[in-house]
Amino acid sequence: MLRLLQTIARATVAELCLGGALLGAASVGGWLNGWLDVVAALAPAWLAISLLGGALAWPVLEPGARRPALVAAAIGVALSAAVVVPELLGALPSPPARHPGPPLKVLTFNVWDDNRHSADTADAILSSGADVVALQEFFGLTGDKLRALHAAYPYVAGCPAGCDLIMMSKRPWLVGGEHTALAEPHDLAIWGETTAPDGAPVWVLTTHYLWPLPPQGQARQRAVLAQVVRGLDKADLVVAGDFNLAPWTAALRRQDAAFAPLTRRTHAVFTWPATIARLDRPAPAPILPIDQLYAGPDWSTVSVRRLPRAGSDHYGIVVTLVRPTRAPAHP
Repeated sequence: MLRLLQTIARATVAELCLGGALLGAASVGGWLNGWLDVVAALAPAWLAISLLGGALAWPVLEPGARRPALVAAAIGVALSAAVVVPELLGALPSPPARHPGPPLKVLTFNVWDDNRHSADTADAILSSGADVVALQEFFGLTGDKLRALHAAYPYVAGCPAGCDLIMMSKRPWLVGGEHTALAEPHDLAIWGETTAPDGAPVWVLTTHYLWPLPPQGQARQRAVLAQVVRGLDKADLVVAGDFNLAPWTAALRRQDAAFAPLTRRTHAVFTWPATIARLDRPAPAPILPIDQLYAGPDWSTVSVRRLPRAGSDHYGIVVTLVRPTRAPAHP
């Protein structure tokens, strides 16, 4: 029995080392193939597997098997870290804005069509302090709390019937209801212009991508949205939504480049799942950071805050932005 357990332990450690290396290679291969990029969405898990395999290889494996296992584990760590570490570095605080004006708070939140606790979701939105709220799967909100949301955010920029995107603002929309189809007729991006607390205009856009399975549908959405963002060409533009893309995927990094000069302000903010859908129970921990917010070069980031779990299968994110006011004149 002892020998059998030793054999199982050695096989398991070897599989961890080799599996981590193969999955790490697949994650890097996302630049070449959309299906491999789906594997890259879980790159932190492959990094953890490689680290675990390497840590166990020395005490568990025999000398003849130890070296190749450690080499495989090192390859897995290097490849997975290559896609994960840059994102973690992006989460480091940025320099504060010089002469900042009043902050703008933008909330992006997939509130879930199957939401069974919409009152909790509405309460979380109301307590967020957001100036502009971009919601996806908006059909999940119903009842008296929805009316309370409309009272707090009386100005609405929505989309045609059948589309479940909406943007709500405390201030009037100067331009609202602009939209375009990304793929199917009801698969839209919507945008509009409102006024930020500093009194100057701000453009806001939101959308909801498909899952990248199969990759082709979402790839079409990304291409169309990149054209929309380039067409708006606003230094004050904010783009937020459920992109169903983890930041260590090649697809999201290509989108980051396509949206320039906008920059992504959400780095490694894990937002899904908040709830186990079929059980209607809290998920132990979110595993994917798939809700993102971009902002134009006029904006500096003050903070990025994830809301508490609140009815949806996603967590909402509030991003606080400031833009500089004109520097005071020197006497």
